[in-house]
Amino acid sequence: HLDVCLYNIRGIVDRVLDLIWNAELGSNRQIPVEYTTDWQHYGERAANEDWGGRCPNNRGAQLRLLKLLTTPERAPTKAKYVTNVTHTLVESAHSFANLGQHLIGRTVDFGTAFAAMCVCLELASRTSRELAAK
Repeated sequence: HLDVCLYNIRGIVDRVLDLIWNAELGSNRQIPVEYTTDWQHYGERAANEDWGGRCPNNRGAQLRLLKLLTTPERAPTKAKYVTNVTHTLVESAHSFANLGQHLIGRTVDFGTAFAAMCVCLELASRTSRELAAK
């Protein structure tokens, strides 16, 4: 059931993002004011999104926030635990999850499902290693 495999990746992405936000922003998920000020000063894209100083609920917006923390274009990196590699893996897993949500009568071949699971395994492994420092 390769389509079920892809469909369920969304749960993995959601869990990893929860772990990341708890480590990086704390249980209250507040974005420090100095982060936003710094991003705006350096002209980072997405720095002006109206997140109200809190981690957004929307998964796409969370990916933009994770990019700002780990891979800003101009500003210094703010992430204390996770890296740009983790951001890349989360984005990749999220793309596979989107594929799994929108198959609509299409089939998934073994190679695609295998690649998706490899990304998820490395994401879980890397997240565990990076957050172990916390």
